[in-house]
Parts: sequence; structure tokens; C-alpha cells
Amino acid sequence: MKIIYIAGPYIGNRDKEVIEKNIREAEKYQIALANAGIGFFCPHNHSEHFQEKAKASESFYLELDLEFLRRSADAVLAMPGWERSSGAM
Repeated sequence: MKIIYIAGPYIGNRDKEVIEKNIREAEKYQIALANAGIGFFCPHNHSEHFQEKAKASESFYLELDLEFLRRSADAVLAMPGWERSSGAM
């Protein structure tokens, strides 16, 4: 199965409403890919709200995401706004 990595804004200005909006926006792409029978990985849900739950640094999550890209992604789906996101790519 091919895997699409979904990249897009997540933490923004650290406002909880913005983060939640970004997660729900990413979820729309996950649903569309799943409905099309296409595999995906989405860091938005993989570590949803972990910035509040774990003491790991932002660099930890960036490194983790890059490792998922290296090991498993066949392609990247860049969500609108990815170019303004420091962690999206």
C-alpha cells in the first residue's frame, strides 16, 4: 500500500482554537483518502494536543515527522497554508 503523508499547519500561534481547527481540517483529507482507499499518515492526529500532554520539544516532533516521511511516505499531500508552517515541511 502506498502511503500519503499529510502536511499542513498545526500549532500556529499556539491558540487552542487554531490548533483544533487545523486538526479538523487535516481530518477532512484523511477521510477523503480513506474513502478513496489510499493509505495515509497524518501527524495532526498522531500527536494530537501532545504539546500539552508531553514535555517533548517542538524539535522532537519535527524529527519524528521527518522520520515518518523517510521511512514510509510515498508522497506528500500539502494542505493549504503549508508554506506558512514551520513544521509542515
